[in-house]
Amino acid sequence: MDSFLPSYCSCKFFHEAAQDDFILGHASLDELPVIQWTSKAEVASFLKRCEHAQNPEVLYRQVMVEFFCNNQIELGRELLQRSSNSGHTVATYVLGIIFLDSGDHQSILTGRELLNRILTKRSNNKTSRGEDVEECRKKSRVIRQLWVNNSLNPSQSQACNSSRCTTGQKNINGWSSNYEDMSDCEICRCNREFSHFTKMVLGVN
Repeated sequence: MDSFLPSYCSCKFFHEAAQDDFILGHASLDELPVIQWTSKAEVASFLKRCEHAQNPEVLYRQVMVEFFCNNQIELGRELLQRSSNSGHTVATYVLGIIFLDSGDHQSILTGRELLNRILTKRSNNKTSRGEDVEECRKKSRVIRQLWVNNSLNPSQSQACNSSRCTTGQKNINGWSSNYEDMSDCEICRCNREFSHFTKMVLGVN
């Protein structure tokens, strides 16, 4: 699917096939930058059709631009929710992060649930739960292509009240790569992920 766009632009067969909403709804956008500074007509048309087909990756990219660049918080959340509902794992990850920043108790609980769903997930087609997390972290770095006007509060964290949590016994620098170590409580896992995501947004991580 990575070669879909060149085929869309140059091959009649794929150009005709590209009118199919199912194909456009699942097309990969990995080869395209988030911001199309000098977008060709074919690329613009391709992205528009993907948007019309409810491609979750297009919705996710719109979220990052609207929420972090254009400061359109409500629109960003709405698009992010739609992308998450479409099964976009990274959108679910970022939505969880944003909910944790809300300051609203119920939203924080929702964010914690969404984020832990990713952090503790082991997919049938993945060798470990870490592959899902790494994909989320990698794709969330598209924010570095943007001029960020709406950042998150890096000091926003929840108090750990678990007697079994071992986070306080560890010296963790950067994102943890030990996904199989589930001794951290869900609050501390979310706090750590949130902290390093916000530092990335601020350009210090």
